[in-house]
Amino acid sequence: MIFFRRNQLWREYYLEIDPIKQILRLKYNILLEPLTNKVHYQQINFSLDEVGIQNFWKFKPILHHYHINPVKQKQYLQLQIRQKSIKGIRIAKLLYEQKMTIDDLSSSVFKHFREIGSLDTATDYLLKLSANDS
Repeated sequence: MIFFRRNQLWREYYLEIDPIKQILRLKYNILLEPLTNKVHYQQINFSLDEVGIQNFWKFKPILHHYHINPVKQKQYLQLQIRQKSIKGIRIAKLLYEQKMTIDDLSSSVFKHFREIGSLDTATDYLLKLSANDS
């Protein structure tokens, strides 16, 4: 089981300890692609000794800005709907209720990463639209 934490310096992160290799692994700046569950993260290892732990506490990363291909995200959504996956059916239903097609979705749905544990951006967008209609 993985427990995610958040702070300003590392954003979403979690720690792994590998007692065999004697390392502490920090995975940080963790984000999910807009529609897929593909995870993007940065990683650094620290030795499980006094010096490694000191380096861990002093660690200040340079956070990468991840890039996404909106066309591939849109293709993924089309595939999910065509294959009638659980996600595809859910989003197709929401699109139908809003009398929309995939092409009607805001381009931001396909461009912005999301946090761990959040809804995919299409579902989130469509649920907000339906809440505004109520």
